[in-house]
Amino acid sequence: MIVIVGRLGDFGAWQVAVLSVVVSTGLAAGSALLLELPLRESVTLDRVPRVVVAAGLSVSLLGGLVLVDRVPGWWPGSGGSGEGTEVASGVGDLVLARVPADFDQLAIYDERYSIPVGCSAEKAEVCTVVEGTGPHVVLVGDSNAVMLQGAMVEMARQQNLTLTVAALNGCPWEPDLMHTPSSPDKVEACRLGDRVFYEEILGGLHPDVVVAIDVRSAGTENDTVFTGSEAHQEKRDALASGVERVLASGAALVAIEPLPRTGGGFNPLSCLGTATYQEECRFKTPEQIYWLKEDLRALDATEERMWSVDLDRVVCPALPICDPIVDGTVVRWDGAHLTRRFGMTLVDDLTKMLDDRGLLG
Repeated sequence: MIVIVGRLGDFGAWQVAVLSVVVSTGLAAGSALLLELPLRESVTLDRVPRVVVAAGLSVSLLGGLVLVDRVPGWWPGSGGSGEGTEVASGVGDLVLARVPADFDQLAIYDERYSIPVGCSAEKAEVCTVVEGTGPHVVLVGDSNAVMLQGAMVEMARQQNLTLTVAALNGCPWEPDLMHTPSSPDKVEACRLGDRVFYEEILGGLHPDVVVAIDVRSAGTENDTVFTGSEAHQEKRDALASGVERVLASGAALVAIEPLPRTGGGFNPLSCLGTATYQEECRFKTPEQIYWLKEDLRALDATEERMWSVDLDRVVCPALPICDPIVDGTVVRWDGAHLTRRFGMTLVDDLTKMLDDRGLLG
């Protein structure tokens, strides 16, 4: 019941618990009053106990083989396939994938969401980590940029690029924009990050390509429509300003759209630690397009050297369902970040992202 309730909506842990208790109790009480007690007290049925048992088993079997198998979307998304999967008894073609026996939640958590590359993720600095003969690429953004730095370094090495990393935890790449809430120290760190990126890197190093990404802010999982609020307008204005400044420097801009994130504090990694099946730890993303993505796409349509890139299906192949494990690799470190291991599987996707736009030289 907990799994079913969790798939019917974007509920928090306490909401799922309360709904499960209420619905389960209601079903049990209704079954007892309407079915079980009348059958138990029936004098007629007492005379044919074998027929009663046979009929009950037949109804259960019929329901499992015929009725349940006809229910569309019983478990959202596509089930797993290959080693470690099994068909749930009596549910026809529903395929469930067991959590791998060697899954180590603590090891994945301790790895965190990024590979150290020699650049500070807390204090802004000009940090060039790969020097090649190809185009000069800059990775900029907040913790989601930090999350991708390992894959970007590997891509730069393979493609003989020069790569500078300007990724700071908690600091969006757009100028003068802060995640809320932000401490005074974080505000100062982000302002320094702006100066380093826009003045020292863009103004001094003159890179060829900027790859920018920000995390989707907490609380915006269902905040899909632009409302004109102060916070929305501030982000829209900062985005336009950032795009303008990057393009004015002479660099091309590839903006990776905010990736899907969970709601209600749900963490697929923690879920896998107690689940039997991987499908228990899926989550569903809103099907309506996030307004910030629409803004990025509008800028893409008007700016010749700016591209908005949607990688949602790379991290969630079964959109709008996001699976906790894809091709044998655990995807989520928490609700907003990929695991270090999954991040490194994106090297080819990031390479294709630049190559398709003629940015690899």
